[in-house]
Amino acid sequence: PETETRAETGTEVRTEKEAETEYVIEDASEQTTEFYLPKEETDKLEEQYREVLTQIKTAVADRNMGELAQDVAYPCYVGIPDVIAVRSEEEFEALDVDQVLTEELVDVIENTDIDSLELYAGYVVSGESGKPNITIGTGEDGKVGITGFNY
Repeated sequence: PETETRAETGTEVRTEKEAETEYVIEDASEQTTEFYLPKEETDKLEEQYREVLTQIKTAVADRNMGELAQDVAYPCYVGIPDVIAVRSEEEFEALDVDQVLTEELVDVIENTDIDSLELYAGYVVSGESGKPNITIGTGEDGKVGITGFNY
């Protein structure tokens, strides 16, 4: 049975079970290591990333959290107040659309030239200042999608 004991670390308060299953999602905005895969695998992965980014752009333009939830690789870091990470589509869809899809983030995503992106350890779709941004990568289940929302 899950205990109701709460563990506090920094400013985050989590149940003991959550603390035991904690994972770290790094901000990929500072990662610069390229993948070193065979060309055919890199080409396939780039194609998957571009497809996901196209779907993300549509979902963001429509402000459709249900569609966007399908393009998220879980667990996913979401850098809004009171949220560390979401672990399912249901959790993601329950988030406040205005907190997730800020005007600045929407502008960055809408103005992203998908064809000019290069494959790195995690795509980072961001404006000139580096934030806000989203990172695209592979989730624990192998799905390619958004792995982080950084503000």
